[in-house]
Amino acid sequence: MFVPPTAAGRHRLVQLSLLTCIAMGGMYARSALGPMLEALRGSLSLSDEQVAVLQGPALAAPLLLSSIPVGMIIDRFSRRGVLVASLALSAVATGLGAVAPTFYFLFATRCVVGACAPASAIAAYSFLADMYSPETRGRATTAVLLGQLAGTAAAFAIGGQLLMLAHSPTGWRTVMILTACALLPTAGLALLLQEPWRIRGVDRRLSLQLAKSEMWRHRRLIATLIAGMAMVNLADGAALVWTAPTLSRNFGLTAGRVGTLTGSALLVAGLLGPLIGGPLADLCHRTGGSRRTVLLVAGLAFLCVPAGLFGSFPDETVAVVSLTVFLMLANAISVSVIAITVVVIPNEIRGLTMTLQWGSGALFGLGLAPVLVSEISGRLGGARYIGTSLAMVCATTALIGTLIFLASRRTLAPT
Repeated sequence: MFVPPTAAGRHRLVQLSLLTCIAMGGMYARSALGPMLEALRGSLSLSDEQVAVLQGPALAAPLLLSSIPVGMIIDRFSRRGVLVASLALSAVATGLGAVAPTFYFLFATRCVVGACAPASAIAAYSFLADMYSPETRGRATTAVLLGQLAGTAAAFAIGGQLLMLAHSPTGWRTVMILTACALLPTAGLALLLQEPWRIRGVDRRLSLQLAKSEMWRHRRLIATLIAGMAMVNLADGAALVWTAPTLSRNFGLTAGRVGTLTGSALLVAGLLGPLIGGPLADLCHRTGGSRRTVLLVAGLAFLCVPAGLFGSFPDETVAVVSLTVFLMLANAISVSVIAITVVVIPNEIRGLTMTLQWGSGALFGLGLAPVLVSEISGRLGGARYIGTSLAMVCATTALIGTLIFLASRRTLAPT
C-alpha cells in the first residue's frame, strides 16, 4: 500500500532536488573545457603542457589555498550563502573565459572556477548530513553525486555537439558564453534553499585550536581516507582530462563523436556508479559498520585496475566500454567514501575534513594527474603515446588506492 510522504519528507525531497541541480551546475562549470581542448589548443596555439595546466593546476591551486577557510566557513556560517556566491562567480568566470585573448587570461578565469565548483559540492554534502540520518545518508549522497556526474557528462555531450554546430575555429568561445548563461539560474535555485538545523550545533567562536584537536584525534582515519581517495581522484582526473584527446588521436574521431562517446560513458557511469555505491554503503554500514564499508571501497578500487587500462586498447568499442566501467567504479567509490565521512566524522570538523578531501583530490586529480600523463607521454615518445601514458597512470594509482583503503580498516573501531 502506498503511503504518501509527510510534510517533512516532501520538504527534504524538494531540498534534495535543489541541491542535486546545484551540484550539477557546479560540475558543469568545472568540466566545460573538456570537449573543447583540441579546438582550444588550435585556436590559442597551446601545447599539451598548457592544456594540462588549464585542466589541472589552474583548478587545483586555488582550491588548495581556499580549502581550510571554506571548510571552516561551511562549519560555522550560512551554507546557502556559500552556494549562491560560488555559483554566481563560476558563471561570471566562465563568461569571461569566452573572451580570453591569451592563455594567461584563460588561466585566471579557470582559477576562479576551480575555487568555486568544489565549494558548492562540499556545502551541499554538509546540508545532507543535517537533513538525513546516518542510515540514509548514503542514498541521499547518491542523489547529489548523480547531479555532479550528470553535470560532467552534460559538459562533454552538449559542449561537443555545440562545438560541431559552431563550424568555426573560435566556436569554443560561443559555447563558453552559452555555458555561462546556463549557469546563472543555478545561483537562483540556491536562494530557494532553507538552511537546516545543525544536528550538533557548532559555536561560531569555536577556536582553531579546538578544531585542530578534533582533527588530531581522528588523524589516522582522516589521513587514510584522504590518501586513498586521492589515488582514485588521480586516476579519475587523468581520465577526465585526457580521454577526449586519446580517443581523437587513437581512432581519428571528430570532436562531436568524441563528445558523444565521452558524454555517454560519463552519463552511464554517473547513473550506475552511485546507484551501486550508495545502497551498498548503506547495507555495509547496517550489517558491519564502517569497517565493512571500507572493505567494499577497497574491492571496488581493485576492480578499477584492469578497467583503467582503457587508454591502451586498440579497439574503439572495447576502450569506451572499459572507460565506462572504470568511471562507474570510481563513482561508486566516491559516494561510499563520502558516506563514511559523514557518518564517522564529528559535525564540528566535517566541513573541514571534506574540504581537505576535496583539496587532496584537487592536488592529485587536477593538479598532478594532467601534468603527469603529459610528462610520461613525452618521455615515451610524444603525443601519440598519450593513451599508453593514461593507462599506466590509471591502473597504477587504482592499485595503490586499494592498498591504502585496506590499511584504513585498522583505524576504525569494530562495530
